[in-house]
Amino acid sequence: MKVRLTAEERAGIIEGLSEKIGDIKAELLLYGSRADPALQGGDIDLLLKVEEPDTAKALNAQAHVLLNSIKKRIGDRKIDLSVKDSGALREDPFWAMALQKSVLLKRWAPGR
Repeated sequence: MKVRLTAEERAGIIEGLSEKIGDIKAELLLYGSRADPALQGGDIDLLLKVEEPDTAKALNAQAHVLLNSIKKRIGDRKIDLSVKDSGALREDPFWAMALQKSVLLKRWAPGR
């Protein structure tokens, strides 16, 4: 996987979210400049894609907790974390474009 994150950063991001999101079906995607090894700079743009709107709403309400859990592991970086449900992603032209160039970092499935 060619992205502009170190193995330690990827592991820290995944561990930080895994600790907080519980047993839900979700995907973590990296998008933006860090998803392209040819680019430079940029913050860490993350999308946590979930199935249900209620799940997205609940996790968005806890976004600061999710970010703190990540930053505890990788340090105080500029991180943009968006939590969206599948339906909202399909309806938004920005996300349609961002998803085309995104990189899957982790897939969670209940019971795994």
